[in-house]
Amino acid sequence: MVNTRISIFAAVLAVSLSAAQAQEIKPLGLSLRVGNFYPTSNVAQSVGKSWLGFGADFKLKDLRYANASGTSSMLSLSVDSFTKKGQRSLPVNLNYVTRQEKMYYLAGAGVNFAKTLGSSSSSEFTTLSYQFGLGFDITKGNMPYFLELKWMGAADSRLHGWGVFAGVRF
Repeated sequence: MVNTRISIFAAVLAVSLSAAQAQEIKPLGLSLRVGNFYPTSNVAQSVGKSWLGFGADFKLKDLRYANASGTSSMLSLSVDSFTKKGQRSLPVNLNYVTRQEKMYYLAGAGVNFAKTLGSSSSSEFTTLSYQFGLGFDITKGNMPYFLELKWMGAADSRLHGWGVFAGVRF
């Protein structure tokens, strides 16, 4: 009987401590996504109509100024990777993100580290990159998921295209 009470007390204490710790855990500001990149240039499409895409965003700073009710904005750093048959596009962008309830919009610019394959050799180069997009947050249980559509552009038009992603936030 005493052992049962001690076991019940220990279980209640463990659950209480876990709940208290869970309430203190704050979001990391990290988002991970995976999806497809659909290039719009004929050169990139000759490699494949869709390329595997994945990426991450890290929230750098909340921006606090005259936001309307239900809206917020922040700066984030994003890194994406799109690959197909040895070709690669790796844009790194600083983004402005604004949210209104479950919808968000983003615009960013940065640098793209790219690799293209020619008929006899490969070429690695860097170029300006930019992106515009919108997303929708979906909460399933305690997991914050999202869907995102982005226009990914670069000074080199071979790297233009649409990105369609699904992801999770931590």
